[in-house]
Amino acid sequence: MHAAGIPVPTPRYLEPMSPETPDAFYILDYCDGRPELAPSDLEGFIEQYVQRLAQLHRVDWRAAGLTFLRNLDDGRPDHRSPGTDRLRVHEIRHALLRPPNPRRANADVLLHGDFWPGNLLWRDGTLVAIIDWEESIIGEPLFDLAICRLDLLWVVGMEAVDRFTERYRSQTDVELTNLPYWDLLVSLRPIKAIEQWADAYPHMGRPDVTVQRMAADHQAFVERALRRWG
Repeated sequence: MHAAGIPVPTPRYLEPMSPETPDAFYILDYCDGRPELAPSDLEGFIEQYVQRLAQLHRVDWRAAGLTFLRNLDDGRPDHRSPGTDRLRVHEIRHALLRPPNPRRANADVLLHGDFWPGNLLWRDGTLVAIIDWEESIIGEPLFDLAICRLDLLWVVGMEAVDRFTERYRSQTDVELTNLPYWDLLVSLRPIKAIEQWADAYPHMGRPDVTVQRMAADHQAFVERALRRWG
């Protein structure tokens, strides 16, 4: 990612796996930045967020030697059972039985897999690093976009999420027909652990993002996707 021009901490050293070092590791520069969940310049925040997501999705992942990454189609995350009946999970799963239109699918891209505000570091209003790449995967760009949409909803609201989506489309020409399907798919992610997800927000300066608010916004997100998916 560093070689591709994506803002990440600079890699300095790799210790490969060996009999002497059974656990391989690498060393990165410390990045002076922090997550931004209460942007003072909302439009600048959205624009930089979009630019970096679009830039990531333009990376030539084959040339970058990332063919070892798992493909999203080999095991979509909808196999994860939330293990609960709450938050309309059964309606969501029923809607997901209708697969996305393959003729409207986009070419596979490199996906971050968890492109939420907590994994973006900012300094003085500038996005300086994207971190936590352990969920990287190859697949449909709408998966990353949907993750951004749901996580940004709790931070900036639906109107800003819609502007984010349109700017992303204009910078990538990604086909959005199947987006409601991916919105529904990623809406399963927080259902089981929404209380744990909510615990992170007060520590990042957003005590107003409570479990109750997250659940209400989640259900509005789901309702919208269900209507659009049919």
